[in-house]
Amino acid sequence: MSCPDPSVLAKYPAGTPDRTLLAVTATCEARGAPPTDDIAVMHVILNRRRRKGRFPNSVRGVVFQRWQFSCFATNDPNLKVALDPERHALVVYRLHLDLADGVLAGTIVDPTGGADHYCTESYCRNPLLCPKWARGRGVTSVLIGPHRFFRGVR
Repeated sequence: MSCPDPSVLAKYPAGTPDRTLLAVTATCEARGAPPTDDIAVMHVILNRRRRKGRFPNSVRGVVFQRWQFSCFATNDPNLKVALDPERHALVVYRLHLDLADGVLAGTIVDPTGGADHYCTESYCRNPLLCPKWARGRGVTSVLIGPHRFFRGVR
């Protein structure tokens, strides 16, 4: 993870609909996972937006926050998908647009129980890879697809 690639910031300028940003992020971060995992990633973004003072207060600010969503980093293999999801993942991206509509409308509930962090389960099982924040006191998690979703992270 690192800074978002400048080409991504140019592709999705201020004013880009939240629906688009949620769909692109889910397409790149959870592609190939069950739809519940895609929905969970979208809810993590919205849960972060709601945590005033800790995260940016916009969907765009959250998804492009430094050191957060690796799919937007220059060296990430999913960057090409982020830059052109209709070319590289059309069917999945269109599904994610529909899911984003439901998440934003509140008709698709949050399966994470309010999580604002996640990582791949395989990282969580490896003490050398598991993020320190995932091992903190008071942290609870739920496994959805290949990802573990956390709340209570300080």
